[in-house]
Amino acid sequence: MIKLFQMAMVSLILVSASGAVRADDFGDAMAASRRGDYAKAVKLLSPLAQSGNTNAQVTLARLYYLGWGVAQNYVEAVRLFGLAAQQGDAEAQYTIGGMDIEGIIVAQDYREAAKWLRLSADQGFAEAQFSLAHMYFQGNGVVQDYKEAAKWFRLAAQQGHAKAQAFLGSLYWHGFGVEKDDVRVYMWINVASTSLSGNDLKIAMSLRDGILKILTSEQIAQAQEMARKCQASNFKNCD
Repeated sequence: MIKLFQMAMVSLILVSASGAVRADDFGDAMAASRRGDYAKAVKLLSPLAQSGNTNAQVTLARLYYLGWGVAQNYVEAVRLFGLAAQQGDAEAQYTIGGMDIEGIIVAQDYREAAKWLRLSADQGFAEAQFSLAHMYFQGNGVVQDYKEAAKWFRLAAQQGHAKAQAFLGSLYWHGFGVEKDDVRVYMWINVASTSLSGNDLKIAMSLRDGILKILTSEQIAQAQEMARKCQASNFKNCD
């Protein structure tokens, strides 16, 4: 799990490095990251982070977490993520929440995780919405509530989050938090399958194969048309 978290940190640095320049020094730091000159990035980001720039705090936190351009320091990474989270940065709030869930660096605390994930999810951060949905589904840190889980899975699904789309299909299969609807199971699995891969895709295809056995040809055609409209509307017109 820690290895997966590290991979996510790397991915987020690369995304930031390709983003729009918000300030000269921040832009120079991102350019240095793209070149692999992380030491220079750290030098440029440090004063920006100290001055309260949340973009700098989050990016610098990742570098401390990975030990890129600076000695690896998990405590400093958490401190910087925390500073950005307290200023309302949705990505930092999500990261702190994820650390609380997994017990990475900090002690595992589902209630604290739910607090930070909700703050991030309320700002529309899809990964936070997906994680919060899981917490409501499992009853970790919150009272188990399938309807609330369905709400957050749907919000993430509407942003194109493929795992949330697949999970929403599963909710329709079992009737958890939504009215059981076999057509919508097939529709959401079809939509999700275009972006899933690996084991996630295998699980989704297994559910799709199962639902195909009980759908009529008319229902399959209806589900396929719903999936087409869903994708054409950028996932906004799916139900």
